[in-house]
Amino acid sequence: MLVHTALFLSGGVDQHIEVYDELGLSLLGLKSGKLWQCFSYATLHGSWYHLGVNLILLVTIGGKVQGLFGRRVTFTVLCSSILLGAIFHCVIEYFGRHAVGSLLIGISGGVMGLLIFLCFRMRDVRIFGGRLGLGYLAYGLLLSEAGLALMDPALGLPGFEQIGVGLSQLMGGSVFKIAHACHFGGGLAGWLWARYGAFSTWNEKAFGR
Repeated sequence: MLVHTALFLSGGVDQHIEVYDELGLSLLGLKSGKLWQCFSYATLHGSWYHLGVNLILLVTIGGKVQGLFGRRVTFTVLCSSILLGAIFHCVIEYFGRHAVGSLLIGISGGVMGLLIFLCFRMRDVRIFGGRLGLGYLAYGLLLSEAGLALMDPALGLPGFEQIGVGLSQLMGGSVFKIAHACHFGGGLAGWLWARYGAFSTWNEKAFGR
């Protein structure tokens, strides 16, 4: 939030393209040695709406995780999700037909990781009148993000591409402007920590409080 506010007050995105080139995640940047982009992309957002949605989700979900598991767990899951989200995004970019200079910005991959972590740690809690467990909801989110990432027409995967083109015609091309691979990678990190992490127990001492 502080980064976006500072950029906005000093001229907005258009006046700071070089900042986005340095901190936003791109294959071109990584190839030139800017490895910090694997984390710094999460500090940038394209608009107040983009920032606002992510901030509300981060405070809501992150606050719940922190309340149950402590700050150390929250920070670990968030950073791991940001990193794995960056890796999966770059893999899709590498094999896809995206513009070489495209940038990934936003902390939504980290938020997804916290959400999936929370859902799996509370997987027995049921919603929608007791008809759906949070664990199944988390699996559904992961599978949907994986599917959408593979359906991106830019990847050109047989079968998936045709479905992606149909979705674009039905919902608009913006559906694949969302970084679904990043969301999946972030969510996968959350699942891995919930399933195999050192704090995958309700023992408070393991939570690092």
